[in-house]
Amino acid sequence: MFYGNVGSKDRLDFTVIGPAVNEVSRILAMSRSIERDLLLSAGFADALSDAMRRHLVSVGRYALRGVAQPQKLFTVEPGFAITSAV
Repeated sequence: MFYGNVGSKDRLDFTVIGPAVNEVSRILAMSRSIERDLLLSAGFADALSDAMRRHLVSVGRYALRGVAQPQKLFTVEPGFAITSAV
């Protein structure tokens, strides 16, 4: 992932680019397609504590445009309040 100001001296935009950013963008688009407010990648789910992972539900594997392999995606179980885990 790379980030910084991109553009010309007249117009700079702060931008983040790279494969991870593209994957997140595709997961966001998928959340709209399958009507889920929250989707997590398997990599993100793996980084969570065991206590948090118990509240995840797989929504399946999805081919994401520009990502080599289909990705397993998760959401939180119905009724789980994210703030209760903090």
